[in-house]
Amino acid sequence: MGKSSARNRILASASSLFAARGYRGTTLRAVATGAGCDVALIPHYFGNKEGLFRAVIQFPEDPGDVHSVLVSVPFDELGPALVKEIIGLWESPVADQLLAMARGALEDPAPFSEYLTSVLWAPVRARLTEKGIDRTETERRIAFSQAQLAGIIVTRYLLRLPAARELSTVDLIESLGPVVQGFLDGS
Repeated sequence: MGKSSARNRILASASSLFAARGYRGTTLRAVATGAGCDVALIPHYFGNKEGLFRAVIQFPEDPGDVHSVLVSVPFDELGPALVKEIIGLWESPVADQLLAMARGALEDPAPFSEYLTSVLWAPVRARLTEKGIDRTETERRIAFSQAQLAGIIVTRYLLRLPAARELSTVDLIESLGPVVQGFLDGS
């Protein structure tokens, strides 16, 4: 088998283990065993465990697609669009990678935080600034929006609480979108 095949097997094994066990609970030896390769290949391809984790959490969707939606939608539809994009990602084939990112963020928030700040919240911040909202109020509105979205992600996807899991995706987006919009509007 070729080198890229071993690399891909390592990434697949690591993604699964990080999602199931988190960063601390995943060992390089377990990743290698799951990939069916020598543990020495992991540092060869990724440097160390952190490098492997960063490779796993490379967001598989094109961040530009999310950014484009958030900069083009009318401001009064920004909350629902943001919820739709986020929930859509958690309901997509990249959910395992998001789960690995979220679990890893509990131990090392930097990679997940970097993604959220640069991809999801940068266009929202820019939209609020364009409306003439000062920095303090912009950050306040973003903080409340983030808390609302983080709450549904934790209850629905990490804790898998039945009430949150049983909501249809459409109902979730239709119910949560106006709430996030209210925070963005400052109401």
